[in-house]
Amino acid sequence: MENFIKESGLAPDPSIMKTYADDFDNEMIKGLRGEDSSLMMLPTFISYEGASGSGDVAASAIGGSGDAAAGAIGASGDVPATSGNAIVVDAGGTNLRIALVTLGGAAPEIKYFEKYPIPGFKVSVTAEEFFGKLAEYIEPIAAESDKIGFCFSNPAEILPSRDARIIKFTKEVKVSGSGGVIIGDALRDALKARGLPHRKHIVVLNDTVATQLGAMADVSERGKYGGYIGMILGTGLNASYAEKNENIKKNKLLCDLPGATLVNIEAGGYRGFPRGKVDAQFIEATIDPGIHWLEKMTAGAYQCGMLLEWIRFAGANGHFSRTFSDRLAELRLIPVGEADRFYFRDEDRSAGGDVLSKLCADAADAEKLRLLIKAFFERISFMIATMLTGIMFRMNESAKDSLRPICISVEGSTFYNARLLRPSLENYMREYTCNQFGLHYHFVKIEDATILGSALAGLAGNR
Repeated sequence: MENFIKESGLAPDPSIMKTYADDFDNEMIKGLRGEDSSLMMLPTFISYEGASGSGDVAASAIGGSGDAAAGAIGASGDVPATSGNAIVVDAGGTNLRIALVTLGGAAPEIKYFEKYPIPGFKVSVTAEEFFGKLAEYIEPIAAESDKIGFCFSNPAEILPSRDARIIKFTKEVKVSGSGGVIIGDALRDALKARGLPHRKHIVVLNDTVATQLGAMADVSERGKYGGYIGMILGTGLNASYAEKNENIKKNKLLCDLPGATLVNIEAGGYRGFPRGKVDAQFIEATIDPGIHWLEKMTAGAYQCGMLLEWIRFAGANGHFSRTFSDRLAELRLIPVGEADRFYFRDEDRSAGGDVLSKLCADAADAEKLRLLIKAFFERISFMIATMLTGIMFRMNESAKDSLRPICISVEGSTFYNARLLRPSLENYMREYTCNQFGLHYHFVKIEDATILGSALAGLAGNR
């Protein structure tokens, strides 16, 4: 089994991590220039004044006055633009969260919080009905702030005004007539139709950027870090960071301005890691097989399916017993979390959650399967560590200060629940990212990160 893992391409070669990290950095550069790249590098038009490590942020409309940093937190620590109340709309997946957040005090405070099923989940609604429901849910706090941070976790084009144009809804959410709708305009219209205060400053951002900003919402913590990365590793994969405006060549409005802007990397699109036969076949069978290769090789939505294909491939090459292979032919899926439960020999199994144990005819089968599962998660860890290293290469000198490391704010069930993944990821980053490349970082988990980050973006708006 160990030879199979090496020969099949499942075992990564850590000695060439720098080669892949450099390539990820180069893909970022090409994406920033508007050249052909697997990374979309989408500017958020949320400006970041973090060269001094202060982590100042402003959500400023680009154009008009051309002031891309208006409303930023001052270097002296005063917070005129990011103090006060902000309404938050978090439309992620199948849940909708509405909150009222106060920033600028000793610590962020969530004063109001309600969760609802998102309108359009399974039962279709019109775009007008969708935003009408949002206005209804906002009504109890509509008069509390004229600033709204809107976290929209569906495909959308962020506009220079910090508003966004909907491309489509996903995850079984059906909203007819929503394509091309401008989110902020539609929400203001819906608030007005209900007779509610509607002259709102609305900043739209995605969940990855909100996760990054969530770590910046507590002003007292900002001096600890030399910069920030946001990462989602759950059902999907993505990352964000701040890029100097002069390097965002594809956007003429930004590249001539001073300062930096938060960029949504769309990191799951990276295509630079080698694919084995199993990877290629699995990806080819997915929707849109030409895109999101890294996401499909790492993220939670694909892990169980990809692992099953690797087990089948090993079985087809004679690495398990005949009994194992006969039982494997009947297996259609691996339940979420089953790989961890099997590897760590958990005794408390959920109903039907012991399918991998039932495959094994003897101890030899079980040990080989554990080797395969460990290698599978080792490779995921290597790819995520390499991606983060490539981002820190792009951040350059700000990642080399051991006293003020890069803050990596992470959200996602895969990162926190896959027990084989995080220890391996941290081992790779400690040995290579830190010890060999001299880059320093600190993983953080911020409770309600997307809520706090959306509030920060909303408060920094100055339309």
